[in-house]
Parts: sequence; structure tokens; C-alpha cells
Amino acid sequence: MTKRPTDALPADKTKPVSGELQVRFGANLRAARTAQRLKQQDLADKSGFGQQYVSRVEDGQINLTLETMERLACALGMDVSTLLAAPSGGSSESAD
Repeated sequence: MTKRPTDALPADKTKPVSGELQVRFGANLRAARTAQRLKQQDLADKSGFGQQYVSRVEDGQINLTLETMERLACALGMDVSTLLAAPSGGSSESAD
């Protein structure tokens, strides 16, 4: 049986399929920012977003657009793919 494209959609189309990518992006963004010794406000200023928005992104609370990911990555001099990469050698869950 061939799946139609609509078969791949979740039953509740109003919710994202998984927050794993946004959590991963946020964690990687925070790690990259702190490695560069930048405060959230510094990243906010460089990217054109507010500090509270950056905080929510780092906490994985926001489902980002590709454009937003690009702006944040560029503000750190990085590629989006780097910030979406799974952590090497272990679980993707944080210890918070």
C-alpha cells in the first residue's frame, strides 16, 4: 500500500510533530554563545532579536523559521546545520 502525503501528518495538525529539533537548536545555540563568551543580550543585539526571545529559543520554547535560525547562526558566525547537529557521543537529552 502506498502512503499518501497526508498519511504522514500528525492527527493534531496544530502541534509540531516533535520539539526535539528546536530543543537541540536552542541547546547548541546556548553552547556556541557561551563558548564565544557572549551574553544573551550580545546575541540579541547582533541578531536583531530581543534578549527574552533569545532566552526562549535557547530553552527550546519556540518553533523557529529557517530565516530566524539563519539570523541567529550568522550572528555567531556559524552555519545552521552546525546548530542543528545532534550532540556527539551520547543522548540528546539535557541534564537540567
